[in-house]
Amino acid sequence: MIQGGERNSCFPLRYCPIRIQLVIYVKIFRVKSSFKQNKSTCRRDNINMENVSKIDKLESIKSLQSTIRKLENALSQMTQKGSNTTLVKKRLKAASIGLAMLESVWKQETHHYTQEDLAEARNVLIGLLPSIEKIYDKSKLGSPQRTLLERRIKSLELSIQAIDHFSNQ
Repeated sequence: MIQGGERNSCFPLRYCPIRIQLVIYVKIFRVKSSFKQNKSTCRRDNINMENVSKIDKLESIKSLQSTIRKLENALSQMTQKGSNTTLVKKRLKAASIGLAMLESVWKQETHHYTQEDLAEARNVLIGLLPSIEKIYDKSKLGSPQRTLLERRIKSLELSIQAIDHFSNQ
């Protein structure tokens, strides 16, 4: 029971004592400010290719493989419907190149892609980031979708760095 009333609930907030209202507002503010801090850490500048843990490497590779599978499924469905598949083909090629570049950097292997292929893939992957980040911003904190999007953003950022690594050689 809330002091001074017969209500069992504090919602809407107008039924809450002032102390509880302040606590709720402070907690909401903390969640919002911590979200803003976490969002800024999910940027390409903060990821170092050499210091990536084995778990992050594995998650990035799995995330890109998942992205490639989704794009392959989308391509087959769009082909069956007779839709324009140019964009999906570009994204599929870019994701495949990104995955190959990550594996090349981490396993010290060579690749067979031209500088033009790398530049095009880099531009396509950079173009994907804003839309994924927008969906990430709308997702609920702690949800499976948010985790998937975090991993996808990180894998795309790492693959862009890997492409940059090979472009500079």
